[in-house]
Order: sequence, then structure tokens, then C-alpha cells
Amino acid sequence: MTNLPRRKGVGLLFFRLVNARYKDRQYSYLKLLESRRQGDKVRQKQLVNLSVANQLPADRIKPLFEDLSGSIGLYKEISELLPPSCRHLKTSYLLALENSFKISQHTRNNDLGEIIQADRRIKHTLRDRNALFELILEKVREYGIPKELIGWVEDLDIGNHKNNLLACFLLDSSGFPLKYMQLSREKGEEVKGLQDLKIKNMAPEFFLAPACERLYNAFRLTGHKEKEKGCVFKEIYFVRQLTGRTGKTELGMERLLIYGPESAMRDENISKALLAVTALKDHLAYVINRIGKTTGEYSMPPEDLVCTYFLSLFFKRIFDEIMIRHNIQQCHAPTPHREECKQ
Repeated sequence: MTNLPRRKGVGLLFFRLVNARYKDRQYSYLKLLESRRQGDKVRQKQLVNLSVANQLPADRIKPLFEDLSGSIGLYKEISELLPPSCRHLKTSYLLALENSFKISQHTRNNDLGEIIQADRRIKHTLRDRNALFELILEKVREYGIPKELIGWVEDLDIGNHKNNLLACFLLDSSGFPLKYMQLSREKGEEVKGLQDLKIKNMAPEFFLAPACERLYNAFRLTGHKEKEKGCVFKEIYFVRQLTGRTGKTELGMERLLIYGPESAMRDENISKALLAVTALKDHLAYVINRIGKTTGEYSMPPEDLVCTYFLSLFFKRIFDEIMIRHNIQQCHAPTPHREECKQ
């Protein structure tokens, strides 16, 4: 595990396994704490209590503690490769942990607000984002070779900014994010952004995006420039069941655009892609909601927001895999249904 230089105002994260006895019964508690120096003293503050993990017997909670502690090592590796626009790593990590474990008592808004403010003062000097994406790809390969890559274009509503933010995420079919880009709003630059969305010469098999005139035109222009690939674009209706934190469910329908070679648009591939997109959209909604309630507005610069979404989604998938490995029950989105819109 790499030792990092201490930054002023930035505390270190660590998990603690606490054993207690009450009326001849042994209890184990798993918590995430932050250690921060204040003057000549080091103070520790509890950020998260993993209530789901606390229900596990002692022989199962220790291996979980070791895996979660390993994610802190990954957190430290990533922190060394962050470009200037990726300052909110701790916020990304905390919100991923909360949402994956469905923690009932999440990080207090005051504590999260302090972390956002402290992260905002961090100054990273590395300029090459590719080093970050290559590390992400290396870690994702530990869960299997990424295949059936897809591109998801998201028109993000970021509240107090004049224009919504257009971002593009490269995902594998299991939902791991591999790369992100903030697409330029200049005419014609969107097409170049879509063509540049690749890592290690791996490009998405097809793109998905909310149906709107701007993206419709972007896909049409991209298809015109890539005639030799035989790409097409269609509209599909995406019906999914949404489950809130209270357990209440409701159906939602969205109209999406899909663009790519028709040979790649097999039902199985599209179903996997829709599941990955569902997980991404649900987590982005959670992150937006938590940041909005904490700050009162989306006060991060657009480039910071996109990186926060990307890193938080990555850690969310890491925590999901940890939960699966330790057989901790969690709710999965049901298989979405789609319907092609004939044009």
C-alpha cells in the first residue's frame, strides 16, 4: 500500500472492525472513519456505519473488513494519478459506499459538506488523464477482460450552470466505467468526441443516449463520416422499474437513441447495455441528490462533476463486487424491456 504525502485539511480514510460483548453474546461492528490532524492532535471521526455488514457473523465480517480495507489501497493508488479536475475523490468514494450498501444512516450532511470543501482546495498537478484510465482498466481486468464495450452519452442537468453538461462514458457490459469525456458544445466537436471515446484501441460497439435533437444530429453526422462501418441509428423505448430507498417501486419509460453497426445490435448485447446504463443513471441520480442536499446547489465546476460521477460509479461497482463475493443481499434492477421505434 502506497504512503501518500499528507495534504493540509485532508483526512485519511480507514475501516475499523470493533468487537464487543453484551450479555454473553459477541458482536462485531464495521465502520469507516476519517483520521485528521487538528493542531498537534489527531482526531478520528466516524463517517459511515455499515449496518448491513454488522448483521454478519464474526467469521464472515473479518474477510469483508479485509476486502474493504483493500479498496482503501485502491483509493490511494487512484489519488496519485488524478488530474486537476478530479478533486472530489473522497466524496466519490463515500457516496459509492453509501449507495452500494444501502446505508440507512449515511454520512452526515455537515461532514460531507466539510469533505467537499476540503477536496475543493486540493491541487493536483498531473495533466495526463490516460494514466488514470489505464489504472482503472488494469483494476477492472481483475474481474474479467472487459468486452462488449458501450458508450453512454448523458445530458446532465447541473443546476446553477447556464448550459447542461454533455458527458460521455465508456462502459463494459457489466457496468464498469473505463473512461469519460466531457463533450464540447461547439458544432461538429461532438462527433470528434464520440470518435475519440476509446481506451487501448478498444472502442464501444455502439452508443446509447437520451433521444433529443442535438444527439440525433450528432449521431447522424457521425454516421455520415463513418459510412464504411455501415452504422445505423434507431430509437428504442426503454421501460424499467425504479426502486427507491424506501422500497417503493414504479415504472418509468424513456426514449433512447442507439447508434452503431447493425451487426452489434443483438438483443442480448442491448439488454446488457441497458442494465449497465440503468445502474449508471440510478447512481448518478443518487450522487446528484446527495451533493444537492449537502451544498444547496451543484456548486462543483462541470469538469469536477463529471469526474466525480465517473469515480463514484467505479467504486460503486467495486463495492457491488465485494458484496457479491461475500453474499450480502442487495437489490438488483430487473431486466429492462425495450421496443424499437420504426422509422
